[in-house]
Amino acid sequence: MSSGTITTGAHIVIVGGSLAGVRAAATLRELGFGGHLSVVEQSPHAPYDRPPLSKGLLTGAQSEADIRLGDLTDLDVTWQGGRAACGLDTDSRALHLDDGGRLDFDGLIIATGVSPRRFSAASTQQSPLLLRSLDHARALRHALAERTGQLLVVGAGFVGTEVAASARSLGWEVTLVAHESVPLRRALGDDLGRYVSSLHRRHGVRLRLDTAITDLHVAADHSGQATLDDGSRIDADVVVAGIGSVPNTAWLDDSDLWIDDGVHTQSCLRVLNTSGRPVHGIAAAGDVARWPHPLFGPVPVRVEHWSNAAEQGRAAARTVLADLAGPTSGIEATAHASVPSFWSDQYDTKILSVGLPQLADTARIVEGDPADDAFVVAYGRDGLLVGAAGVGSSRSLARYRRAIARGEDFPDHQTAAAATARTA
Repeated sequence: MSSGTITTGAHIVIVGGSLAGVRAAATLRELGFGGHLSVVEQSPHAPYDRPPLSKGLLTGAQSEADIRLGDLTDLDVTWQGGRAACGLDTDSRALHLDDGGRLDFDGLIIATGVSPRRFSAASTQQSPLLLRSLDHARALRHALAERTGQLLVVGAGFVGTEVAASARSLGWEVTLVAHESVPLRRALGDDLGRYVSSLHRRHGVRLRLDTAITDLHVAADHSGQATLDDGSRIDADVVVAGIGSVPNTAWLDDSDLWIDDGVHTQSCLRVLNTSGRPVHGIAAAGDVARWPHPLFGPVPVRVEHWSNAAEQGRAAARTVLADLAGPTSGIEATAHASVPSFWSDQYDTKILSVGLPQLADTARIVEGDPADDAFVVAYGRDGLLVGAAGVGSSRSLARYRRAIARGEDFPDHQTAAAATARTA
């Protein structure tokens, strides 16, 4: 019996219309779901891809049409754009919306993503520009396209470094201020961080690292003045902050779901309640989901990468449909065990990463040399390989991704030397 036959009268709601939500909707239809499918999205914009916001869309290399994720009408989806979820009742299977509306559901996929962390040292009502949504990107692109001048970037994570690179390509003078000793330190460690420092300095970015902003005044035109912890000041024509993100879970505060830096789930992404029990027919996917990855130990992880959102959207759809359709449908929920991967384009350099380098207790350059703009860093924890990252090394990174999936040991110097010889 097909899942479409069993679930023709069912209603599945997806909260979040970005990549994970769109992939979940497509997968439900591919698996034969024949019921009513709704997507609730706070933004009024049709679904779009986020990575270009800090790169191609910001520089003008891509248009808004280029970053669209496809037409949901082909999937027979009821698009609920411009409506935000504000509450969830798992007992009555009801989703409450900010306009007073209510959607009753049989299955639910939570894919609400994250929001940019707000900068707290500003002493004015006006905040620095942020970059997470299409509206953020439009505002920043407008600020940078009209002229050139001095740009202050607060934060040296992926958003901060990518915005700095894009702004330099547009002719702006850029100063980047961050607490960290090197850019991307939390995500990729010191070796990659030192390389990224060198990369930005080569392109003319002024780096103020190991530095805190003690006060920041931002005007309505996005200009500002920052006071640093050494007493110096920076005047800027535009100020933008990229200091991390927080999961969009406030709307679930009064629910019975287990919320702690994300929505906690089983390995197959079925959500857990506050007692740690799975909730039938409800799953989470993408940046908001925190799940026990089979390859990385018992502590649940949350991953904010494009590939993970795409893959988890599909996995969450399978889990919810398996719950609704039952065992005779032939659809089974399976553990989400894919090795995460991501990339970051900065200037003409592509930084690639696989696994979860942020979990590492040790890291070492195992191939190449940063001076040659081609190298690989391996990351280990408790003697196991948990991640790899590098530049000019796509073939090697694919091999390390397979090694992580196999649960291989962190490479010793001899193993690393042999790997380098194979790829030379």
